[in-house]
Amino acid sequence: MRSARFLACLLAICWPVAAEPEQPVIVVPCTVAEVYDGDTVTVRLTLDARIRLLDCWVPEVKAADKAEKLKGIASRDHLRTLAPTDSEALLTIPLTGDRLDDVITMGRVLGRVSIGGKDLSAQQVESGFATKEKLK
Repeated sequence: MRSARFLACLLAICWPVAAEPEQPVIVVPCTVAEVYDGDTVTVRLTLDARIRLLDCWVPEVKAADKAEKLKGIASRDHLRTLAPTDSEALLTIPLTGDRLDDVITMGRVLGRVSIGGKDLSAQQVESGFATKEKLK
């Protein structure tokens, strides 16, 4: 799996640091390569990695329901204004669980991306384009 290879390479070059004693994280500088939708950003390190933003839930841009699809597109477009291509950013990957696979979902690394010290997830939620928790 490409994401697992990415994380293995990342772990080989970056030593995890502890935000809290029980919560190790990896923090690396990166560049925004692409905004896919309202909660997924591709960042560039030495290779691209698709990041699923934590605490940020938005409708899918490919939703079958037209109203949901339009909300997903609006959310994606807002995130693109917050994270323009080639923006300098900081990627934080919390290392949770017992396995490397625990920080990967659907081919995306679970993490936080911040630009200028501002967390993209928090900005999406605060602006009303996302919710902090998945709607049921």
